[in-house]
Amino acid sequence: MDSRVKTGSGGLTITLCSLANQRPSRARGQPPGRGQQAAGIDRCAHSSTKPTNFTSTLFLFSWFVTTREIEPCFMALGQTINDIISIIFKKIVKFERPTVGQIFKTDGGLVYGMPSSHSQFVAFFTTYIVLKLCLQWPHRLSPCALAGSIALALVGFALVVYSRLYFQYHTVAQCIVGCLLGLFLGSGYFLAVSLARDIGLVDWLLNWSIAECFSMKDSFNSQHYPTLEKERQNWIDQK
Repeated sequence: MDSRVKTGSGGLTITLCSLANQRPSRARGQPPGRGQQAAGIDRCAHSSTKPTNFTSTLFLFSWFVTTREIEPCFMALGQTINDIISIIFKKIVKFERPTVGQIFKTDGGLVYGMPSSHSQFVAFFTTYIVLKLCLQWPHRLSPCALAGSIALALVGFALVVYSRLYFQYHTVAQCIVGCLLGLFLGSGYFLAVSLARDIGLVDWLLNWSIAECFSMKDSFNSQHYPTLEKERQNWIDQK
């Protein structure tokens, strides 16, 4: 069909033939535009997980650059292991996400939601950092500072888990399983890193040339000072 529309006094002619023959591509069995809409939503779903990963990576990288401690490297490794276990768990269980708030694609990895990766990640991080604050912090924190730090970590943990339920990205069971799995892995990884320090494995790693090149250290395995003031005084005495 060759439809022509004349507009304006100049007799401008717009050919609609090519426009009429152009139809949006769509998957078989889907109404027009559904494929494009699904693709756009899928991109949003992928991008929704980026802020959490970026924030965690930026925090650990900044910690390492400013202090040259090996501890953020251990935390980054632990989070990577935690993510891999979450992916494997989802592939095995294959428990789908809720359909009410579904914005994820209907095939591939994002269709499965057991366990909630965000809940597992934040549970792992919170468990590890709380144990570190209570048992292995380089200097003794005041009761108020310790309580405030733990409360801040728990509030962040609760907000992340609540967001997964509020936006209906996961069921309650998926979030609970994610939290329990993250709690278990965070505790186990903390124990593994502690044992690595006790047997001298961390000191052995710090003797590597790459560790010396970056001036890496492990303050979490050195003498514990009761207060920041005494730690500073010791630093002054060594000058």
